[in-house]
Amino acid sequence: MLPLAFMAHGHCYLWDLKLTALHVVSSGLIASAYFAISACLIAFAILAGKTVNIGYILYVYAAFVLSCGIGHALAIAEIWHPIYWATGAEKFITAIISVHAAFLTPRTLQEALRLLTAQRRMSDRLRDSEERFMKFMDNSPALAWIKSSDRTMIFASKQVVVTFGAASPVGKKDEEWLPEDVAEQTKANDLAVLATGQTLKTVERVPTPDGKDRYWQVYKFALDTSQGRFIAGCGFDISEQQAIAQELERSNTELQQFAYVVSHDLQQPLRSIAGFSQHLQMRLSAQGLLDDESRSFLDRVIRATGRMKSLINDLLAYSRAGSKEGIEEVEMNLCLADVLENLRDLIEESSTAITSDYLYPAIANQIQVFLLLQNLITNAIKYCGDRSPQIHVTSIRHANVCWFSVSDNGEGIEEKYYDTIFEVFQRLHGAEIEGTGMGLAVCKKIVEAYGGRIGLTSGLGVGSTFWFTLPSAQLGSGNPR
Repeated sequence: MLPLAFMAHGHCYLWDLKLTALHVVSSGLIASAYFAISACLIAFAILAGKTVNIGYILYVYAAFVLSCGIGHALAIAEIWHPIYWATGAEKFITAIISVHAAFLTPRTLQEALRLLTAQRRMSDRLRDSEERFMKFMDNSPALAWIKSSDRTMIFASKQVVVTFGAASPVGKKDEEWLPEDVAEQTKANDLAVLATGQTLKTVERVPTPDGKDRYWQVYKFALDTSQGRFIAGCGFDISEQQAIAQELERSNTELQQFAYVVSHDLQQPLRSIAGFSQHLQMRLSAQGLLDDESRSFLDRVIRATGRMKSLINDLLAYSRAGSKEGIEEVEMNLCLADVLENLRDLIEESSTAITSDYLYPAIANQIQVFLLLQNLITNAIKYCGDRSPQIHVTSIRHANVCWFSVSDNGEGIEEKYYDTIFEVFQRLHGAEIEGTGMGLAVCKKIVEAYGGRIGLTSGLGVGSTFWFTLPSAQLGSGNPR
């Protein structure tokens, strides 16, 4: 036999057909499996390499497996062809790759262990977070739920089941477990959230199993995820507050009616007393029977009835001050002009100088704002001391709030009285200055009815600035001066 006359590997099998077929099929299957495994490793390396630091290792393992597959493929060809140099070279390449893979294996195991540990910790944190969330939901007095885009309940807190005494609504739509009218109400709110994606704050009425209506302050908002938009919501039982508000509204209505009746019934006798006193004063004077002491007594009666009439009118105004009927956009510049026209005589008699900047429009009741400005300007004139009154009215608009102020050069007020003067029947002056002590109380009640605030800054001898806030409206047709 010549040294270089290599034989095909089939001679080793004596060209036995069955034995040859066994080796060919086995090597072919192994090669195919190695090719598939290497392809999977390469694909996984491409995907996983973006998130974890094992991409290079996977490529080495893929090369090792691919090389092994090629070796088995060459073994099949070697049965018929003496390609021993090719198979030897392939084995050498496989050896280099396998040594490199063996060198990288500890690093691979370390990285795999790190990933497994991180995953376990993440799973533990996620489980703990879910347990805390569920405990919070189970112990919270608020209702909480999540619905899918087709309004099917996918999560409901324990309080939902406890409150409505029914089986868990998970997997159901509202119309499947709520009364028809209530379900229609919640459906409309859900669709609004799905359509706009904006948070919805509303009050929903839902009856309980005992047949009583309960009112809930509900917040609904959209949850946008990779799986689509969901509806999340929470609700707080405000039934007691609702009942109190309804009772308060009823009481206020009755109080206004009572105040009107009382003021009407009391003013008639006062008019009679004042009229008869004046008539008696004139008759006795004409007959020469009225001495100075009697005249003084009758004057005091007439003045007292006048003060009582003013007090009754102020009480009536106070009872009506909290009403929010007739709310509209009030052009404050026009309202101030009406006030100044109504106070023209007082302004001229006191030589009052009144200036104003542009007043931004507000949302309120026209008559109440008129009364508010009139009371503040009247007080600024009355409590000016010996000075000629100088009054300035201005406003500032910020976001949805208008800030108004009425400044004067009057006597000023000590800081300790800043809160007292807004209380009913509280006055800092005696009978030398006419008044009932109701004006600022009425102002405060008007402002607070619209969610505003009222206050002042002042100092003795430097005048006062009374300020208040009201909800702002869009700018009117006038332009700021």
